[in-house]
Amino acid sequence: MQIITKVVKAGYWYQTQIVRVEEITFLYVSGPDKGVPQKEITETVVLTFGKFFETIGEAETFAGSKKVKSIVKLIQKDGFYF
Repeated sequence: MQIITKVVKAGYWYQTQIVRVEEITFLYVSGPDKGVPQKEITETVVLTFGKFFETIGEAETFAGSKKVKSIVKLIQKDGFYF
């Protein structure tokens, strides 16, 4: 499991989210790919900040701010439960 920040477009605006990324490995049990390991990456939005930005650069600057980094660190240390 990995916790990352992500900038998404919300209409005409940009918004910053904290996302949990998980990589799941599974095997097909039938068909042409039977027994071949496959990887699936899932993203779960943990937190969306209510602040909107006009440009992607402003949103990325906010995503790299000390406030956001401290929240990510807290979530990584199991400070929040999903």
